[in-house]
Amino acid sequence: MADGTSLELGGSATQPNRGGPIPLAAASGGQQLRSDPNAAASWREVEWPGQGVRFKVPSLWVQENLNKDEASFHDPGRKAYFFGHVAFFNQKLPFEPILKSLEEGAAAELHRDAILGYARRDFGRAVGLLKTERRGDGTTLVSWEGYLDTPESGTVSFSFVGGAPSSADYSEQEPILGAIFDSIQFK
Repeated sequence: MADGTSLELGGSATQPNRGGPIPLAAASGGQQLRSDPNAAASWREVEWPGQGVRFKVPSLWVQENLNKDEASFHDPGRKAYFFGHVAFFNQKLPFEPILKSLEEGAAAELHRDAILGYARRDFGRAVGLLKTERRGDGTTLVSWEGYLDTPESGTVSFSFVGGAPSSADYSEQEPILGAIFDSIQFK
């Protein structure tokens, strides 16, 4: 650095509560989301009003909300759900440093077994991070936090969450949830 100090780029940090090294953030780590579009008999395409986002959900799933701010669906037996939320910053933000921070945080969470896995996942011009976690109450969920720039609203943040109320339900519904995430498209 300019002041004569140096920083080792190939090393690792230590994690105080485990005492071992935290691996440098990689594009992915841990359990990855399984996907199988054949896990549902039929699909319907949904266009999120005013957001330029399309995705598919199983035809039998119930639509709870579909408006400018939120899209939410669940299967008829409430064994799985998927929802999205959007936030507008009304200015352009440099989101690459935010994503790097999210990746580093996810690597640390995986190292201390706070999440099951993560992956850098981009949907067209929207860039983001997908994480899988199992909560203490048995709920297992997949979340994607991402960003894109628009001429109208500057940087926009999107969040998508899919999950199930129990580990058993998640194991059964994961291929469908994965197929929903795989179908996300930003215009």
